[in-house]
Formats: sequence, structure tokens, C-alpha cells
Amino acid sequence: MTGACRFCWPSSAGVSSTIRPAVRREVISVLIAIVDHERV
Repeated sequence: MTGACRFCWPSSAGVSSTIRPAVRREVISVLIAIVDHERV
């Protein structure tokens, strides 16, 4: 999947820096939601 991500993401550092943090925030939010669901 890493190769696919590198191929899909633009080579521009500025664009990639704006996309990656957004993806990380979405993944973290999903993980937090799962943990909260398990706690309750």
C-alpha cells in the first residue's frame, strides 16, 4: 500500500504535507472512536 500511496500523492512537498496530516487526523479520530466504544 505504501507504493500506491506514493504513486497517488502529488510529488509536491507542500501538497503532500497538507494531505498527510489530514489523513492522520482521520485515522486517529477513528481509533479514538473505537476505543471509546469499547470502553462503554
